[in-house]
Formats: sequence, structure tokens, C-alpha cells
Amino acid sequence: MPKPVLIHCAQGHGRTGLVAAAVLIVSGEAQTAADAIAIIQAVRPGVELNKAQRMILEQI
Repeated sequence: MPKPVLIHCAQGHGRTGLVAAAVLIVSGEAQTAADAIAIIQAVRPGVELNKAQRMILEQI
């Protein structure tokens, strides 16, 4: 059984969200960047990716 992983940076709103969303997409838990962000925001509403971060995520 996989163990939980903690991802954290200074504010936990941008870079943390980007990495967590990328993990969701790569693992198949989310199909799109929008889906991944929605999953994360459901448990951490303050996560907000900037334009550059969204562009990176959409290339995965």
C-alpha cells in the first residue's frame, strides 16, 4: 500500500499545487490539468496556480 507523501513550499499555494497536480496526472488520478487542480482545491481551497504554472501542467 502506498504511503502518504507531504509536499510543501513557502506558502503552499503555487509550487506545491503544481507538483501535486502533476503527480495526480502522471499517476492517472486526474485526466486533465483542470481536473487535478479541482481535486486539490477540494481539500486545499487556497491553492491557485499562476499562468506559467498552468501552462507547465497542461504540457504533462
